[in-house]
Amino acid sequence: MSPGYSAGQAGQAEQAEQAGQAGQPTSASKIDSTVAYQGSKLGKDSIRLLEIESAQYENSPLVCTLRKASFGSRPTYEALSYCWGTNRETDLITLNGFPFEVRKNVLDGLRFLRERNVPGAAPRAYWIDALCINQDDLAEKTQQIRMMDQIYFRASAVLVWLGAGRYTELQQEIAQLQMESLQGNASSPITSREIEMASLLRTDPYWGRLWILQEMSVAGQLTVCFGDQSLSWASFMALISQSSMITRSAPQKLDKLLRKKKYHGTHTLRCLLTDHQHAECSNPRDRVYALAGIARNGAGFPIDYRRSLYELWKDTMEFLARTEQATDGAEALAFGARLKRLLMADADHTVEASRSPGPVNLSQFLIKPPMFRLQAVPVGRVKRLGPYADEVIDSPTAGSEWCSVLAKVFKGTSQSGARREYDELLGMLLSSANGEVKARCFSRSGTATWRGSSSRPPSSEARHLVRGLAASGQPRLYLAKSGTGHTIRSVGVAAGGIQVGDLVCWVREAKRAFLVRLAGKVEQRSAQARLFGAVLADMVGFTKEVDSRDNRWEYMRDWDNRLEVDVDAGTMFLLLD
Repeated sequence: MSPGYSAGQAGQAEQAEQAGQAGQPTSASKIDSTVAYQGSKLGKDSIRLLEIESAQYENSPLVCTLRKASFGSRPTYEALSYCWGTNRETDLITLNGFPFEVRKNVLDGLRFLRERNVPGAAPRAYWIDALCINQDDLAEKTQQIRMMDQIYFRASAVLVWLGAGRYTELQQEIAQLQMESLQGNASSPITSREIEMASLLRTDPYWGRLWILQEMSVAGQLTVCFGDQSLSWASFMALISQSSMITRSAPQKLDKLLRKKKYHGTHTLRCLLTDHQHAECSNPRDRVYALAGIARNGAGFPIDYRRSLYELWKDTMEFLARTEQATDGAEALAFGARLKRLLMADADHTVEASRSPGPVNLSQFLIKPPMFRLQAVPVGRVKRLGPYADEVIDSPTAGSEWCSVLAKVFKGTSQSGARREYDELLGMLLSSANGEVKARCFSRSGTATWRGSSSRPPSSEARHLVRGLAASGQPRLYLAKSGTGHTIRSVGVAAGGIQVGDLVCWVREAKRAFLVRLAGKVEQRSAQARLFGAVLADMVGFTKEVDSRDNRWEYMRDWDNRLEVDVDAGTMFLLLD
């Protein structure tokens, strides 16, 4: 029993023995990985460094120790860059006297590093994120990730670990063939093995990792390790380039970027997110956090692994709005949609995004809030409120009564157009799944502000500002008319917070509509207002492409009556399809 090996540690060791011998795959109950970090809380500017005890045999159990080090002490260490891998089978090592589970690739890497120990000399110090960061402590993980670029930058060398497995087998086969060739028993049998080795190295899954862009771009010295071999970066590039005409493999493209220092402080976060959207990472949050450290405008990005994916999306959009030149609404919406797919895939975060930012005092205004300017077309003002969508679906009588209202409000050709729109709307409601309409029509109190003089309302309409919305309820139907009498899509369905007098606005880039509500004294052309509520109104036809041959859409083509609306990131999220 090692010095300082307590009864508690003995209990953990017994647990490890039941799960399997150190260095063997575990299959029993999961080991508590947090005990190895007890009493070792990291300070703001400190890290843990790993030391590996030497062993007599290659397969001897791995025994490792962690020690804290502050950057102020200028510690000497090497940082490991590796692929966690998709194989979740774990093996046991001993860490700070406790059994600790690691994945197979990490175990192989630790054994490789142990072989580098010099007999009689102090063990080398390494930084390996899987062991040096308490992965179960999100606060610590967040704090360490914020320093990741500095951790790799200050390392004496960055060791790229590609793994053992087939590499070790090929190295042994190549050595055997070389020996046979020297003995005259073979002419040139080594070629095929060398080609296979070079091919494996070029296509290793490691090169698809997102984090390597940061880990390698800041490295002062790079060493590539695989099997039982280590090569300088230049020697490695020479190895994978031999016996092949391939010049566009992943490591070769990375070499070009590294030589040009292209990805260390020269590209914006937006560009990096776009260029590397197909790179791999196990945690979707890493898609942003792994790139913030090397982005030209990434300083101060709020890294926090406790944030939800929606909150991260919002953080990213707001950060870009503050640190980059303003983009038009179409570009902002397109990037927002791409980032949403990148982080969330098909997950639905609408409910979280729909939550109001909280009670707001209309007399208080944000100072330069992160916001995005969208171009909207005012379609018309809400004149009548109709039955709730569920009532129309459940009761034909409710639909008939609503048709009689249409007949009273609209006359002549406008009446037939409104009735046609209602029939289309009813068809959509009847074919919708349970809860679908409510999910598409929602209320949210925005936080952006603008001055009335920045908007251009439609002719014969007063200046339109936005004020608070009532709490959203069940979606309901409405009638909208414009002062010009040419309202298109005069019948629609919106969130339950809709009120008579609301202005229906169509956002061309998003192919969605929302409601604007008057606030303050509309005769004051420079009055401020908060965009308190972009209530989405998903109207029939507005989710379809506009047919330029249809003269009903003429006002949308000439875009004369635009209304500039500043929306916050949360409201923009709800506009994304």
